[in-house]
Amino acid sequence: MHSRRWFIYGESAERGSWAGSCWDRSVITAELGPGREMNQSELIEKVAQATELNRAAAGQAVKAVVNSILDALLAGEAVRVSGLGIFNVAARPAHEGRNPRSGETIKIAASKAVRFHAGKAVKEALNPPPPKGAPPKKSASSKKSAARK
Repeated sequence: MHSRRWFIYGESAERGSWAGSCWDRSVITAELGPGREMNQSELIEKVAQATELNRAAAGQAVKAVVNSILDALLAGEAVRVSGLGIFNVAARPAHEGRNPRSGETIKIAASKAVRFHAGKAVKEALNPPPPKGAPPKKSASSKKSAARK
């Protein structure tokens, strides 16, 4: 069985909790540096700390969530996690490709791949809006209108 990995990017955050129907990004404690991978045991530890569960119960919870997502994807269903995003399966049709060494044409079989579309809360956490007092970015359209005058 392949190991599953979760990716955490960004700056450090404080311990938080599930806030209504929206994910509170402060749950993700990023003592990891940008681009470092969080493995399953580290995720279980974070869940145990955030929920005050013991490690065994947190491990069962994480595995249950992952298995539930996988089961739904295998059944062809999309999985929407409010505040996080949508997991779905995309079919890749069979097509022809080329062997880069020989230039020979080869047939590439049809396959399926998991796609993840980040939700609004994730996008805002990764790309925070500028402070309210900051000057707005100048767009290309304002340059065009200035040239017309």
